[in-house]
Amino acid sequence: MKQPMKKLLSLVLASSMVLGMATTAQAAFQDFTDVKGHWAEATLQQAYEDGILQGSSTTTMAPNSSLTTAQAVTILCRVLHVTGQGDTSGFTIPDYFVVGYGLDYAEKYRNLPYIGILKPCVYGGEE
Repeated sequence: MKQPMKKLLSLVLASSMVLGMATTAQAAFQDFTDVKGHWAEATLQQAYEDGILQGSSTTTMAPNSSLTTAQAVTILCRVLHVTGQGDTSGFTIPDYFVVGYGLDYAEKYRNLPYIGILKPCVYGGEE
């Protein structure tokens, strides 16, 4: 194939891909069967086109379902353009057996309203 023909073919293919992507978002939103006639349909469509919301499947958006915490955080991150993981360490502690706030040993300490350190004699460690 001659060089000008290759360039023309590349241009045609690239153009069709770009046009295809431009209509995909609109076509995909139209595929959501549970948003047609929904009171927030226009807002849902705008949020979908802006990349804030996605469907729960290829045909449903589930606009009346409750959000999980992870979904709510994901939406907030998209709205605020937050990327990356950031510092998730919270705090660091020495190498101790800690309990409380859901951290547990023998199903006895998870409901403590504070973080505590178990003495080694409690869990069979050395003192």
